Amino acid sequence: MKKLVFAALALAACTAFCAKTDPAMAEKIRLAKERFEAMSPQEQADYRWRKSMKRFGGWLTKEGSGKGQIAFVTSSPKVSADWLEKAIFDIEDLMQCRMVAQTSTNSVTVANAAKELLRTHSAAAIFLVDDPALPVTMLVAPESDWAIVNLSALSEGGVDEAKFLFRVEKEIWRAFGYLCGAAESSMGGCVLSPVNTIEDLDAIPSKFICPEPMNSLHRHLEHIGVKPYYRTTYMEACREGWAHQPTNEYQQAIWDKVHQIPDQPIKVKFDPAKAK
Repeated sequence: MKKLVFAALALAACTAFCAKTDPAMAEKIRLAKERFEAMSPQEQADYRWRKSMKRFGGWLTKEGSGKGQIAFVTSSPKVSADWLEKAIFDIEDLMQCRMVAQTSTNSVTVANAAKELLRTHSAAAIFLVDDPALPVTMLVAPESDWAIVNLSALSEGGVDEAKFLFRVEKEIWRAFGYLCGAAESSMGGCVLSPVNTIEDLDAIPSKFICPEPMNSLHRHLEHIGVKPYYRTTYMEACREGWAHQPTNEYQQAIWDKVHQIPDQPIKVKFDPAKAK
């Protein structure tokens, strides 16, 4: 799992470097990002599936691995379940633990958050509410396993939808981090940088958590019963011996390659001296 995370980070760093040094590459990446963001959640999922399938046969999660889940619950029409599912995809991909998007018609408050947590059937929950009476953008109760992200406070300043949703994304990541054992980060650009005003939140360039608190996050998730699942590529699962039979031409090619008999098998000459 750690190899996959580090590989993803290395690929992201390499892409960023190429974009800075090659204007043509930067423009190509920008256009590709625009096309991807214009897709519906289902189209984005299909696109990811096609790319991963062509490269390494797609991703597999080993049956029986992983346990527990974190719920992200929206009770406001400002944030749809589809958007929320897309927003938490990267959190699940980073932590390799189950994150689920849910909707609720119940009004979640500090007084009933613990009760609403039980409805989610999850180890912990982050509730997205729209409460003008709540003066803060986020409340976190790690000892009670819930957090509240206040969409009303994030609408401050009459921002457009794109800026508002980016605020929500960053606050979701911050709520997850603080709820699950992380502390404020001193690493520049980390979403867990100190935030005292909405301007501080806007100044954070990325929604991602830096590597600094990852050990703390994994320890806390383990403590509350959320264990990582084992996820790897179809190619690696074939090598490890637990992959299912191929379901398409890409997987068939990988299956055949992994299981083929070598054209020139290694020949070891018999040494009578070693046989004694």
